[in-house]
Amino acid sequence: IYPLITDYFPEEITTLMFYQEIYNSDVTFRDSTGAFVVVFKITNPKTGSVFREFQRIRKQKTGPVVPFIGNIDIKGLPSGEYELVTDLRNTKNETLYSSKRKFKRSNMTVVISDAELQQLMLNNSFVSTVNNLDSLSEYINCLRPIANDREKNAIDNQKEVLKTLEDKKRFFYTFWATKNPIDPSQGWQDYKNEVNLVNKMFSTRIKKGYSTDRGRVYLQYGPPNVRTERPTEPSAYPYEIWHYYKINQYANKRFVFWNQDLVSNDYELLHSDMFGEPRNPSWQTYLSKRNNSIDNYDRQKPVQQFGGNANDFYINPR
Repeated sequence: IYPLITDYFPEEITTLMFYQEIYNSDVTFRDSTGAFVVVFKITNPKTGSVFREFQRIRKQKTGPVVPFIGNIDIKGLPSGEYELVTDLRNTKNETLYSSKRKFKRSNMTVVISDAELQQLMLNNSFVSTVNNLDSLSEYINCLRPIANDREKNAIDNQKEVLKTLEDKKRFFYTFWATKNPIDPSQGWQDYKNEVNLVNKMFSTRIKKGYSTDRGRVYLQYGPPNVRTERPTEPSAYPYEIWHYYKINQYANKRFVFWNQDLVSNDYELLHSDMFGEPRNPSWQTYLSKRNNSIDNYDRQKPVQQFGGNANDFYINPR
């Protein structure tokens, strides 16, 4: 037997096994049967409710020391925070001793249909405290910068896909149980702090910071290592160049944002050399069209402009 030294169970672990030693049961359970009952089950740590599908009962003979190995099939147990409870009961079904141990489960392959398991997600962790429909909808909207395509579809179509408060809670909890199975609540709190920062830095009169291009890039990739801001440069629209030393396996990636209306704080993404992002080889030409007539937008290098430093900042971030 090899012990599991963590309380985290990923989806590849399909059986929860545990070992306990029960002492002095021959003294504690004094009756003519010479036996007692061990009930072990998975419960909701917030409410104590038992998931009957994950409850087992076993009869044991009494003795000075009774080694006990229990196991529960958890293939159908979805992501969440749970508690393993072991009760020792006499033949009258009276519980004389109980032990509890919390654990976390990550299993996004399960399609949740059982009402008790759905209720777990609603009652669990931080989700249970969010009961305002508008607030929850806003929380879900701000997840878009780090969501996959399937999640984005649900976020963009909340009125059709996530109609009720319970639907939104289930989506919200599942999202964070997938992103941070060890501690979904902490994952959300850390991200929420970043969203608050982005809203403060990049919001406009009509957009939250997380829905702007700069906010999306910040939340998706983190803060840039170098951020060059050029709000007033001759013949160029206000622009910023962000440089990341490393994004996942990619090194030296850049993002060019520009502001065409000259008034708002909404800088749009004009070009990036990051895989999967909009790429515009003629970005310098577009950037300098403010005071120049452009006859060919396919031109990758603009006519040399006085005070134009965009190419230099792009090649040599500082």
